[in-house]
Amino acid sequence: MRGAIRLLLCAVHGIALSASLPVQAQSDDRYPSRPIKLIIGFPPGGPTDLLGRLFAQRMADDLGQQIIVENRAGASGALGMEAVARAQPDGYTLAYGASSNVTQLPALRKHLSFSPITDFAPVGMTATGALTLVTSNTVPARTLAEFIAYARANPGKLNFATAGAGSAPHLTAVLFNDQAGIKAVHVPFTGGAPALQATMQGSTQYVFDTASTSGPLLKSTQVRVLALTSAQGMSSLPGVPAATEAGLPGFVVTTWNGILAPKGTPATVVDRLNRALRTTLGAPDFVERLNGMGLTPAPTTPEAFGAFIVRETQRWTDLIERAGIARE
Repeated sequence: MRGAIRLLLCAVHGIALSASLPVQAQSDDRYPSRPIKLIIGFPPGGPTDLLGRLFAQRMADDLGQQIIVENRAGASGALGMEAVARAQPDGYTLAYGASSNVTQLPALRKHLSFSPITDFAPVGMTATGALTLVTSNTVPARTLAEFIAYARANPGKLNFATAGAGSAPHLTAVLFNDQAGIKAVHVPFTGGAPALQATMQGSTQYVFDTASTSGPLLKSTQVRVLALTSAQGMSSLPGVPAATEAGLPGFVVTTWNGILAPKGTPATVVDRLNRALRTTLGAPDFVERLNGMGLTPAPTTPEAFGAFIVRETQRWTDLIERAGIARE
């Protein structure tokens, strides 16, 4: 009797299991069938938030479902990433991440509750940007090569401002100093604006600013914009060369954004999201809008984006160790 019951239960279980498979496939095929939540780990109104909202609006048109943006600011962008890492892997909770909280923050902190490599299914990169090297006019240098020569000749005498310890401008400056052979003093501030102001006033000698907001500085009499961290110049900053072309070969740092889903999200769902993202990035009017913001469209496959995250995380981890920066 017990054997018969056991066989019956196994049969019922088998029927239920086989029945669930086409249901899963059908749910993937119908994706999305309800609104999607896009979590951004930064406050409203910031550059990552503004860009994420643009993509949410355009991708929603292609997907046929609303994409609701939710800001979960805190812990340098970690809170938003943690929320997505713990979400159901069904494609209805996504992260709009940035280079700062996807690869740089994990390289800097030992005890984060998420891993950018093992806890997410990369969907695709959205856009890339760059930073600019801005120097005070108190520094007697008008080109990048002249600035590097001056800084090398005055080890420990120059101060560089940043938007805070561990921020993207900070790590970019550390990489710049490392590659250029410069020894300088780090002066952290609570944001990019006060860091730039300190350089304009001459209390610090250089700072890395976002390229998308550096245009007005070209007319400043207080600072000089010497170089871009991108691989080539930008039409929005005429006359500003790429560092790799102006005295520091190989120095390329891109800021970037991308969309990630929780690990375990079905491949069919990831591919559908990636197609919507590529459609958005292929629209001429949208590309023109990104270019006007000093950004470059960066369509990738999920696999290529995942490999990029691995390389970038290792790159920043190696830099932090080499520079002797204490990991929190």
